[in-house]
Amino acid sequence: MEPKNKAIIAFSAALTVILLLLLISVKYLVLNSYLALEEEDAKEHLQRVDNALESELDSLESTAGDYAAWDDSYRFMHDANPEYVASNLSEYSLSKLRVDLVVFVRNDGGIIHANALKSRTGAGLSTPDWLANHLEPSSPLRQCNAPGDRVRGVIVIEGAPYLISARPVLTNDMQGPVIGSLIMGRKIDSAELSRMQKFTRLPLDISVLEPNLNLPVSLNNDKPLSLENRYAVKKVNVGVLNGYALVGDIYRRPALLVKAKIERDIYRSGVKTSRYFMAWAVVISILSIIVLDSVLARFDSTKRNIEAERLNFAAMQGMACGVILLESESFRIVQVNPAFAFSLGYSPERLCGVLLRELFADIGDFAVFMASVQSRARAELPELRLLNNDRSAVAMTADASRAVLDGNEYDCLLLRVK
Repeated sequence: MEPKNKAIIAFSAALTVILLLLLISVKYLVLNSYLALEEEDAKEHLQRVDNALESELDSLESTAGDYAAWDDSYRFMHDANPEYVASNLSEYSLSKLRVDLVVFVRNDGGIIHANALKSRTGAGLSTPDWLANHLEPSSPLRQCNAPGDRVRGVIVIEGAPYLISARPVLTNDMQGPVIGSLIMGRKIDSAELSRMQKFTRLPLDISVLEPNLNLPVSLNNDKPLSLENRYAVKKVNVGVLNGYALVGDIYRRPALLVKAKIERDIYRSGVKTSRYFMAWAVVISILSIIVLDSVLARFDSTKRNIEAERLNFAAMQGMACGVILLESESFRIVQVNPAFAFSLGYSPERLCGVLLRELFADIGDFAVFMASVQSRARAELPELRLLNNDRSAVAMTADASRAVLDGNEYDCLLLRVK
């Protein structure tokens, strides 16, 4: 196998190894960094879900606060006047406020008024008998005993998720004494879910946790979700992630699981970048092989030319006639063969570097002779007379040509003694 082919094969093998290493690096370093960025982005999306819930709770708490700190509500806690209910807690009013539950409860647990909307579109009110389970003395909803107390959060009632807010009932100027609390609830139904989706700009699904449900693994460790580690992400396919946020209720127990569909824009960008990188690496490798092949081919050609020149020079050294290589501009002798040197009584080394005109018996003959050489009128070169080592003249005939040695072009004279 030719050395050039061996070099190309070795270079190609080295490039293949480098490309494999790059592929591994791209997969385990570049893509992993994009996966880490994607995980952080998913966490930010899930935090927006929390923010959406907090925004809804802020809205509900504001409504509950307006009703609770009101002289009419404070009097209602004392006299339970039905006109208050008719005027202020009508189905129309509650629907506009997006309130589904209203409960007035005294500090001793007695319920002054409790209603739940069957529908926000006008299907009437019903008394929530199940609410008593959440109004035990230890319930957080019963802990609004001072003007500054408030309770808000999530609660599950008969398998349905609700936002809940409890405030102490006070006068307009926030004075007491506190004799009871107002509790308002908002069901997280399809309308509320749609509102949250607009807030987060994510498709959402909210489900109530069931017993023995296998929760997704937390982002922070390899354990199932908990209230300490509430976020999880699962890959659905190369284009979509499912993000999960665990939501606790007012009892500090896991209650809801919010699932968000998250587009994998960052990961797709990482894959695209990696593919571009690898494509460019392959293109550069192919171009490198082509360039290497061209360089090696030129090197081989140059090497063969040099070898041919050296063979020609070696042949020149063994010729019986005299041979001189001259620099084209200065006519300085570069090389002579032994036959020429000995014909003048010199050694070849002695003549190398000497100007040719120094060997001419008549300087005028030199000018005429070199003019003929440069005009390439080689068939008409005049006879020349050169000085021997003993300063006697030696008549010679000459032929001229061009020769290349070590990549340089010279005038070549073939001389014969007459």
